[in-house]
Amino acid sequence: MWQLNLKHLELDIYAKGLVNPWGLQFDRWGQSFLTDGAGFEGINYAFPGATFLTSPGAARILRGLNPGQPKHSGLDVISGRHLPESWQGSVITNDFRANRINRFKLEEQGSGYASKQAEDVLWTDHVAFRPVDISVGPDGAIYVADWYNPIIQHGEVDFHDPRRDHEHGRIWRIVAKNRPLVKKTQWSKASVSELLEALKLPEDWTRLQAKQVLKSHGANEVIPALQKWVQGLDKKEADYEHNLLEALWLYQTLEVVNEPLLLQVLNAENHKARAAALRALELWYPKLTNVPTLLTKAVADKHPQVRLEAVIALRKVKTAESARTALTVLENPMDEFLDFALWQTVRELEPLWMTRLKTDPNFFGTAKKTVFALKSVSSAAAVSRLAQLYQNDQIPEEYQKDVLAALAKFGTNADLTILFDKTLQGNASQTKTVASRLSTLEEAARRGVKPEGNLSRITSFIDNEDDAIATSAIQLIGLWHLNEQNSTLVSLAQKGDKNRRKAALGALATLNTDQSQASLVDMTGGKNAADLRLASAAQLVSVNAAEAARIGADLLRTLPAQTDASALFQAFLTNKQAVRAFADELTSRKIPENRAKEGRQLMQRTIPTIDVMQMR
Repeated sequence: MWQLNLKHLELDIYAKGLVNPWGLQFDRWGQSFLTDGAGFEGINYAFPGATFLTSPGAARILRGLNPGQPKHSGLDVISGRHLPESWQGSVITNDFRANRINRFKLEEQGSGYASKQAEDVLWTDHVAFRPVDISVGPDGAIYVADWYNPIIQHGEVDFHDPRRDHEHGRIWRIVAKNRPLVKKTQWSKASVSELLEALKLPEDWTRLQAKQVLKSHGANEVIPALQKWVQGLDKKEADYEHNLLEALWLYQTLEVVNEPLLLQVLNAENHKARAAALRALELWYPKLTNVPTLLTKAVADKHPQVRLEAVIALRKVKTAESARTALTVLENPMDEFLDFALWQTVRELEPLWMTRLKTDPNFFGTAKKTVFALKSVSSAAAVSRLAQLYQNDQIPEEYQKDVLAALAKFGTNADLTILFDKTLQGNASQTKTVASRLSTLEEAARRGVKPEGNLSRITSFIDNEDDAIATSAIQLIGLWHLNEQNSTLVSLAQKGDKNRRKAALGALATLNTDQSQASLVDMTGGKNAADLRLASAAQLVSVNAAEAARIGADLLRTLPAQTDASALFQAFLTNKQAVRAFADELTSRKIPENRAKEGRQLMQRTIPTIDVMQMR
């Protein structure tokens, strides 16, 4: 979602992501919402920097407000005197696949919103009804653009299908019964004073058009009248603060900074007005005075939506202190949207605060704020500092999972040494903690990074009563290439416990030495139980496909018919080379019919037809 200043041709990103963004609308207070023509999460709440599914390289995304909802195209917010009072503020959008128009009720929830589907505005069983855009018009009625086609314009159906309609389309007008329409006014012919009074009207469309026409009159003509209009506003009116906000927005439209008015709206009673004023501050900040003080106050506001906008605005003030101020939002309750905004602000300001933190470890004031900042970025310096805090038990419980994830993804050998030592020294009764730490070490090992020192100490966990701990430890023997533990892995594989046996056989395959391969081959021999022989052969596939094919075919011919061999077949489906080795083996030496059928059914569901033909 782009934002463009038409006068200066300044183009910037407002929000990122979504599969096929197809609907953007602002409500009465400037809050924005999005729909997705190819996504499945209904209404999306957006703000500057919001990032959603499909954004390239996104380290984190926001979810929609209605998970599981259908694809939607077009969006508008209900406003005005014509439509029912109970509909005011709800949003309407098109479910073009199901031939219907949806309505959702929005309710504030923390710094964001909750969205609940209401009864449909319209539904039909006429399959050609394809609503693709929707808008509340100047008369207050709902207007719908109907593509009119029984075939959705995608590749599901041939583009030359005769059912495709290339000629028709419809515009629908939906009105409320027994309610008068809004009287139409030619705003282009209205005076400046009439246009200013139009900013008080309840129709969003009318106020927007009035501002656009006022813009065409120019600042020299409008500003003097606007000043008098603001001075003449009745403070007792219910919409007084919204009228002030409309005036503020008009100043923005005319590109004239009015700091006293901004301060007035920043101190409004209505939190929605305060939040909107912070959005204006974000755009005007280079021309304002005392911005850090204003944002320090706003980030501690009693309402989370105001705090959200303050955290966003602090990105513009490029100082280390801005990050420190933003992190004070943690002193109040957090939610998904606030957490995301803070995370993003801290990431953008990292080059400024990281230098300060190196010289002043207490720059942010508390361990909680420091950890939040460090876990939000992806630099080696940040993760190294996190490892030190972890070593000293200074990671808040709520951030443990995030810190371990950062160590897994970015930790160095030294960082992982701290984690491994901590795991060995930990309380054995804290099974979840130990399991999480070992899982972190596993993930890091898969990217080729491991602790330093005596890694054989990992064997102290292989007999742990907790299955997750034991299997992680066994897998780490392979990932860390502790070849001297080959016999340990063989012994574990032969004990018979299903999960630990599988982990041990997998570790032997990961070791991938002559000795470990020989051990896998030995365990496919007749002296072992059938399930161990099959499991060993399955693991052998990844390291020696030809030998595994020979042994696997023999097992399929000799093991009892009732023995489940699906895992062996699945192992050969990991790559084409393994499939072809197996196919060649079965071509030269047949297997029982029931085994062939079992394998054929599995492979038909998994691999290309050409390989299935080879298997035959």
